[in-house]
Amino acid sequence: GFSQKIRLTVDYIHRVLHHYQSVRQTLREQMEPLSLNEESRVAIYGTGEFAELVYLGLKEFGITEIDIYEPGSPSGRTFLGMPVRGAAKLDPKEYDRVMVALLEGLGADPENLGVSPEKLVTFFPGGHMGGVG
Repeated sequence: GFSQKIRLTVDYIHRVLHHYQSVRQTLREQMEPLSLNEESRVAIYGTGEFAELVYLGLKEFGITEIDIYEPGSPSGRTFLGMPVRGAAKLDPKEYDRVMVALLEGLGADPENLGVSPEKLVTFFPGGHMGGVG
């Protein structure tokens, strides 16, 4: 009984970690062709679990100039210790890329962010992992 529950729990943890590593690898592959480097400035649009993975992926590329945005006007909210800004304050000219890190319920259409298509990175156009555009 009890040892069976422990084994099932350990199996579940292994599956979750494998899936997590798989998603991070896919993100790395999606980010590679974006010509990002240590001097790149990037905005992340979103504050959920997927945004955390995007943030970690950017850090793996050595990028430190990262700002966080979300729909609405977040007052005093932080994300991974960084202040969260409202989407209305997003000035695309300040960034090399704007990454939409939302899985569902965009809250605001990313095309209405005023970001040129060559700077806008969406990972799930039409519900599928994709590249720039």
